[in-house]
Amino acid sequence: MIQEIPVQKKNNMKVIALAVVCIILAASLVGVTAVYVNNQSQITSRDKTIAALKDNITSRELDLSQAPNATIYETQIGYLEEQLVSLNKH
Repeated sequence: MIQEIPVQKKNNMKVIALAVVCIILAASLVGVTAVYVNNQSQITSRDKTIAALKDNITSRELDLSQAPNATIYETQIGYLEEQLVSLNKH
């Protein structure tokens, strides 16, 4: 019986050590999962933002393609400036 006690204590220590290692691994797994889920939600949010910005760009490009030529505005500005000068003379 005297020899069995040290062997039993060693076994108990091994079991306790394995339990501690398992608890640490389980806590690490929970932490990694939480970080992964958070990153996935950020990626999803950024993907939605990118899609919205691409839609905005497409809309602005369409607006630009339908806008009158800049030379038309320049001609109108020149004409209005001439009228302004003419009116200021009188």
